[in-house]
Amino acid sequence: MLIRIDRDDRAPLYVQIADQLRFQILSGALDTGSRLPPTREVSEALKVNRKTVVSAYRLLRSEGLVSGCGRGGTVVAGSPNAPEREWIRPVLWSHLYSDVVRPASTYYGRSSFSVGDPLDLPPGTLSLTGEVSRYRWGSADTLRAAIEDVILEANADGLPRPHAGGFAPLRETLSRRARMMGASIGSDRLMITAGRQQGIYLLAQAFLEKGDSVAMEVPSYVGAIHAFKAHGAQIHAVPLDAEGPDLSILEGVLSRHRVKLIYVAPTFRDPTGTTMSLQRRKDLLDLAHRYRVPILEDDAYQVLRYEGDPLPPLFALDRKDQTLYVSTLEYELPLGLHVGWVAAPSSVIESLVPLKRALEFQTHPIMQKVAHRVLTERPESIRSIVDSARRSRDAMFAALESYCSQGLSFRRPEGGAFVWAELREVSARSELCRKLLDEGVLCSPGYRFFPDENCGAGHLRLDFLGVAPHRIDDAVRRLGFALNALPVRSAQ
Repeated sequence: MLIRIDRDDRAPLYVQIADQLRFQILSGALDTGSRLPPTREVSEALKVNRKTVVSAYRLLRSEGLVSGCGRGGTVVAGSPNAPEREWIRPVLWSHLYSDVVRPASTYYGRSSFSVGDPLDLPPGTLSLTGEVSRYRWGSADTLRAAIEDVILEANADGLPRPHAGGFAPLRETLSRRARMMGASIGSDRLMITAGRQQGIYLLAQAFLEKGDSVAMEVPSYVGAIHAFKAHGAQIHAVPLDAEGPDLSILEGVLSRHRVKLIYVAPTFRDPTGTTMSLQRRKDLLDLAHRYRVPILEDDAYQVLRYEGDPLPPLFALDRKDQTLYVSTLEYELPLGLHVGWVAAPSSVIESLVPLKRALEFQTHPIMQKVAHRVLTERPESIRSIVDSARRSRDAMFAALESYCSQGLSFRRPEGGAFVWAELREVSARSELCRKLLDEGVLCSPGYRFFPDENCGAGHLRLDFLGVAPHRIDDAVRRLGFALNALPVRSAQ
């Protein structure tokens, strides 16, 4: 009986041993009734732990190929004349995954919700996670009219396949928008994507290999964390202060590691809803220029400003052409059409085209044309969406002050979609999820927004765009009941 093991193989050693014995049994090399060597002899010959061989024999026994154990030994029970297809084991998918999938799958597998699954929630449950349905605003009539116009045009003139970079008129419209923000870029430096997440993923794919370093402000957008982990990156956390990422810590990361990207979301960032100051933006650019590290700027929420003066994005301030810009139109189009865009040097855009074609040949052409039609011909729809979002923000903040001020600390955001709340008593967080479910309300726990899931204790992200405006008061009132039901800790 000949068995070889490959320690570089992803399959566990016991599986390799069982696979080779199975082949010998089914091929007739081991006759029915023949005795397998004792597990101790096999372990010594292969220089593996005896438990590894025991596990291999146990696996074969579960398949009916061998029988017996203990002093009587293990005997071949399978018939070499049995059709081999009856003995084929299922593929061990977990041992075929690439090196970047396996470590990331644990993170991805965590529930997006504090408790429960969105498709299996008790009736009447309200969600402040933003992941059940965020797009309850905007005019359905506006969307219907734009779609009807585009379809009529397509029936009359046909629908030519747009360039992989996107529908040219939409790119030109976004180029004009960029110039209004202070960035002088042509449409050749823009790519349309299926939402901002695809843009982040494509940039990660273009620049990151397994083991590369990314500096990332924390807490941060969970989709960016996923994208970097999916490409095997080492994420170096840079905490936020009142003005933005702590640049002294960032410089320490840049000086010690070969960082490939710096990820920041300067305006109304997810999950905190806070905004980087103008001076911090300039200082961040100076630091990135000194170390020659590109910045990936996520600017998903800049249109959702409810008060205060707008600040220029980093890519408008950057005179060294070192910023990769990702944004989305989903927060300003009726019912959240999923269209995003990337702005970058033209050479970078060219490098993204084949990567995007590997995912999809083009972002849906009809949706691109609908987005262009709404942006250019129905600007009142955008104003309506921002006004609706502002009312939702005000309703949530008023409800938080009424029901949760004793249990949570929070700040009123000037824009965006989120309130970042902190439990006044962190020791109570372990009971909170159960209390929330009892009250029929869901919130996103803080750990989701850190590369290290042990961080974020005692924080909640509350999405005021993820619940119908008329239900916000009820949802926050339930949150307040859950907080009030937490046990009171005696002072030590």
